[in-house]
Amino acid sequence: MTAQLERERSRVDRAERLLDEERARFQAAFADAIGAERIAAGEASALRAELDRRREWKLLRRLRWALRGH
Repeated sequence: MTAQLERERSRVDRAERLLDEERARFQAAFADAIGAERIAAGEASALRAELDRRREWKLLRRLRWALRGH
């Protein structure tokens, strides 16, 4: 009975270690995903700003053309 109890305790300890390792891997992957999402959001914001800036150029060109009297 004592040997069987020790085997079961050993199995539980091993399972707990594996669970802790999996949890650590999951947390690292989750942190990486959060970082990637933040980078992508920043890049999207920069692209929106660039698009807005280019739209303004187009408007300014049209206004200059109109003011020249063509």
